[in-house]
Amino acid sequence: MFYSRKGRKFCLVFSAVLLAVTGTGMAFAPHYAVFLVLRFLVGAASSGLGMSSYILMMECVGSQYRNRALVGLCVAYAIGYSLLALFAWAIPDWRHLQLSISTWIILFILYYFVISESPRWLHGSGRGKECEQLLRRIARINGKTYPENVTIEIDNSIHLITLSNGKTREPNVVDTVRTPNLRKKSFILNYEW
Repeated sequence: MFYSRKGRKFCLVFSAVLLAVTGTGMAFAPHYAVFLVLRFLVGAASSGLGMSSYILMMECVGSQYRNRALVGLCVAYAIGYSLLALFAWAIPDWRHLQLSISTWIILFILYYFVISESPRWLHGSGRGKECEQLLRRIARINGKTYPENVTIEIDNSIHLITLSNGKTREPNVVDTVRTPNLRKKSFILNYEW
């Protein structure tokens, strides 16, 4: 839900900052209870970073390249885990190791200025003008021409739920468990992810 409201780019940078802060804090944890709380937050942040990277990549890469892009992402994770073993061998003190692998993550803040938001998220959020500008920029970078006769028009009413009394409202997280069929599918998807 957070990804749908704030955007893929924001969530990527937010997760990276949270991971850098909590990971660095783990190196300075004064006792085990603080270490456990910070470790929990590191797990949540790394999960958020992985998921937002995956979602942003899948939404920005064409369908014919998605398999290769996903393999590239998985290879990057494998290389990172392999390098972690090398770093652990070179830096035997766990506090110094934690500090050395966590502080550099703050550089992910630069992603905010380098990567663009997902065009699919912009379209789904009703930000058609920004989506069209981004698609034109992507076409220019790729050496393609954006068709001049194509404009993006968004009907924001399709994202609203019409109630029995005729009023409309925005969907929320409770809607995923409102009916038995959706409840079943939501729990299955939560289990699988």
